[in-house]
Amino acid sequence: TLVTTNINIMKAKLILIASLIAYGSSIKIGSYNTFQIVTNPLASTLRDPQITQIGESDLDVICLQELLTMKDVVEYTTDLAAAGFTNTFSQLNIQQEASPQ
Repeated sequence: TLVTTNINIMKAKLILIASLIAYGSSIKIGSYNTFQIVTNPLASTLRDPQITQIGESDLDVICLQELLTMKDVVEYTTDLAAAGFTNTFSQLNIQQEASPQ
């Protein structure tokens, strides 16, 4: 659909921008698979240790993968903000911007 295409284009642009910034500077970019998927029976036990590990890392930009529900997105971004990652962008931002007020 058009929304999916726009989201994929936005993701590609963000990845390109982050890559260019990282290449030309000392910004550290990381990727983290959260395993917050419905088939993972341990998913609920992973969040707190992951937030701690990410908060203690020296990363400047992080891409979190497998946050499949908006509840997970909100919980992770809220907890990461408390750990120092105060600027976030996610599917939640796209949905809020695309939704009629």
